[in-house]
Amino acid sequence: MKPCQPANPAVPNRPYRMMMTTAALIPINTFQDILNVLERHPDLREALRLHLLGEEFLRLPEIVANLAATVEQILGVITAMSERQARTEADIAELKDGQAALTKQGTRLEETVTEMQGSFAEMQGTVTRLEETVTEMQGSFAEMQ
Repeated sequence: MKPCQPANPAVPNRPYRMMMTTAALIPINTFQDILNVLERHPDLREALRLHLLGEEFLRLPEIVANLAATVEQILGVITAMSERQARTEADIAELKDGQAALTKQGTRLEETVTEMQGSFAEMQGTVTRLEETVTEMQGSFAEMQ
């Protein structure tokens, strides 16, 4: 395994054998030693994370949380819209049923009006004949006097 190289080319090219912490120099011989130091020193671990991952990457949990909240809001809106859509469809079905009933009533009314027009024509004929009969009877009555 190749030893770690310094990030700065101005620093001599030699493997790191010691890691400086806030408390003291700690010998580093293996990668596991690095992990152990990072485990014991959260400040070093955080500095390494920030250096390796960058601030934008470290903001991802916040960004994802905001995105999840936005998705929850959108789902709430979609659910409400779906419920309104279902009510609208039920209202439309009810209106269609009402329209069909009104159409049937309109047809029955047209038939009734047609029948009444026929009856009215018959009644007019009857009235005309009655008038003629009354006129004849008046004439007959006048002659009788």
